[in-house]
Amino acid sequence: VKGKWIFSSGDQYEGEIKNNSAQGKGKGIFKKSGQIYVGQFKNGAFHGKGTQKSKDGQVYVGSFKDGKRHGKGTNIQDDSFNQFKYVGDWKDGKRHGKGTFTTSYGFKYVGEYKDDKYSVKGTLRYPAGEIYVGEEHGQGRMKTTRWEKEVGEFTIGFLCNGKYYNKEG
Repeated sequence: VKGKWIFSSGDQYEGEIKNNSAQGKGKGIFKKSGQIYVGQFKNGAFHGKGTQKSKDGQVYVGSFKDGKRHGKGTNIQDDSFNQFKYVGDWKDGKRHGKGTFTTSYGFKYVGEYKDDKYSVKGTLRYPAGEIYVGEEHGQGRMKTTRWEKEVGEFTIGFLCNGKYYNKEG
């Protein structure tokens, strides 16, 4: 059965209904948050493939489970200066597993995510050509345009305890 609901909050749902619940393909418009969701529903929640758009310009296309981003998906967010894009795995609404994060400024991170953070080993490329391989907070190696390499302990890609080596050493 297809139908349309308009709630007292101003929220709207249009699509398939089963057992008095959003079930199957549909569209939800959420007035307070400004979100629009088009995709699959299960028991009234986002579940399966869908597209979620927010009023701040963020767009997510991918899989959902029990109302949260879960499985494979792509999230794009624009602000007035930069675009951020994540393509990869999600778990319980957070980036979790393998993924790639890029910005329009030229930063690129490829690696593992855990609980929405790149806290496991990965590779971070900077716009000026530097390449960091290692952990967000821990051991790593950086090749730069100024030095042949930096080796030691890093915090978010910056050397905090270690050594710089020139091309000879």
